[in-house]
Amino acid sequence: MESEFKQLLVIGDMIIAEDIKRILEEFQVYSILTSDNAASSYLNTAFGPTISENVTIRVNRYEYVKAVEILSNTQYSDLTTKE
Repeated sequence: MESEFKQLLVIGDMIIAEDIKRILEEFQVYSILTSDNAASSYLNTAFGPTISENVTIRVNRYEYVKAVEILSNTQYSDLTTKE
């Protein structure tokens, strides 16, 4: 069974990931952010940027192309690749 979500990108900065999520939501494209180290956001706030984190941004597979097109017109265009 094919997943209904497709990985849009993986980025090492939660703040940028949340900004990308906000940009997509302006165009009614909703995303899911998942971290490989959920505690790192708090630890980086408390102790400085010493803990690494990879944040995966996933979108509905039917909205993937739209999401890439939206991001290609933003300052984050270099983070995406069109399939």
